[in-house]
Amino acid sequence: MDIKEEKLRGYLNRIIQTTGDLSKTKIIDEISKNPLPTRSYYVKMDQYIRIFLEKRLNQRVIILSGLRGIGKTTLLFQTYEHLMRITKIPKEKMLYIDAGELKNNIGGEMTDLWKIYEEVYLGHSLEKEEGDIIIFIDEAHYDQNWANFAKSIFDRSDGKKNVLIFVSGSSALALRTNTDLSRRAIADHLFPLTFQEYLLLKHNFFPPKGTAEKIRISLNSDLLSAEHILSTTYNSLQVNFSKKGIDINTLLPEFLALGASPLALSGGPSDLYFRWWIQVLEKVVQQDLPNFSQLGPKSSPNIFALLQFLAESIPTPQSFQNVSHKLDEVSKSTVSNMFDALEDACILIKVFPDVDPIKKMNVSSKYFFMHPTIRASLLWNLGKFKKDLLQNDSVYFGMFMEDILASTFIRNKDTGNTILEVFFDSAKEEAADFCLKTPSGNIALECCWGNKDTSQIRKTMSRFNCKFGILVEKTNAVTLKDNIISVPRELFLFI
Repeated sequence: MDIKEEKLRGYLNRIIQTTGDLSKTKIIDEISKNPLPTRSYYVKMDQYIRIFLEKRLNQRVIILSGLRGIGKTTLLFQTYEHLMRITKIPKEKMLYIDAGELKNNIGGEMTDLWKIYEEVYLGHSLEKEEGDIIIFIDEAHYDQNWANFAKSIFDRSDGKKNVLIFVSGSSALALRTNTDLSRRAIADHLFPLTFQEYLLLKHNFFPPKGTAEKIRISLNSDLLSAEHILSTTYNSLQVNFSKKGIDINTLLPEFLALGASPLALSGGPSDLYFRWWIQVLEKVVQQDLPNFSQLGPKSSPNIFALLQFLAESIPTPQSFQNVSHKLDEVSKSTVSNMFDALEDACILIKVFPDVDPIKKMNVSSKYFFMHPTIRASLLWNLGKFKKDLLQNDSVYFGMFMEDILASTFIRNKDTGNTILEVFFDSAKEEAADFCLKTPSGNIALECCWGNKDTSQIRKTMSRFNCKFGILVEKTNAVTLKDNIISVPRELFLFI
């Protein structure tokens, strides 16, 4: 037996014997010692498991990508514990593999580990196995051959449908699948906490049943119907806010500045939380991007400088030429690669301009942060933001609102059928922040932290023949003036 095989055998024995104990520590809040709350996606994981146990799940590779620090690993361990409770699958057949640890500490790959697993723990080939096996692959992007491994396991167990594989990773680029695996897999994206999740997990607040669907219906309605639906929906929300003692004027800025990760639910000084996010970003920039993009390690200082520049900038179309000058003449091609890499790392969201798809390559896009907490942390790192002093800073929180609405609209575009496109008016004169394309027409939308006039919305409405406009502002009621609906800042965060 060579040294590498000996290490792999030792590692395999350790993870099988200790994952149960490890999972119990990973799902407990270190401060309160209470179980960590489960995110809404946990329900979906449970559905996959139950369909699998009934031998009805055809796509048995579940790929979960998303930004570092938003709870993917916790979700895997919560699922592990859930399986231990509801099934009789022995621990030897629930395999948790940290691909980063396997590569960096052991020097091995999952294919090598599996050969030993079959020999030592199954005692026969996978094709002969009758029982169910669950494999959790965390930080899969550290193993370049993870997709081939998953495909091989799927194919070898396809006749009995008795192996379910959960794959988690932080790089969308590294977790992209080839055609062969894609038909065997379900690819889901885990976003940072939504405002609904934040209120549910922190205050056990439930919006009235059907709130999200009603808001979506309003976007696909005519002006008067939309105003009526949004008004009655918000009135119902206010009733529930009052019953729960929810102070939106306190909780909304708290969520925007701190609420991206379930870690924010445990409380603690905001400075510690911002510092933790800076460490997460440093890990992405220094470790992930050099391995999973065209950028090398020498690009790390420039990438972080780009993030700091964007954090201070009001979201506007970003010309690669302009950014190149801001970053001490970094080449335009490198700037382009940096934006692409940060988008793949789920840190930035790109919103295209309103031009023909063929021309989009030559027109600057807008970039938003996946969650405003990332922007807040970068501003804190620059000494320009402190959550408890600047809750009413209209400039910063106006930028935070644009980030969270961009993320909300993109998430709904990817998962629903009401928002068909999210774009912006590229006219050089003043324009609305967003345009939403729905099956029944375009909507121009402007957002702010305080209050604003409607001139920008009206210009965009005219240019794009919008059916109506929406102004998201500081107000406690839905109102209609001419063909523009004014809505409270928090309302669209419930879709």
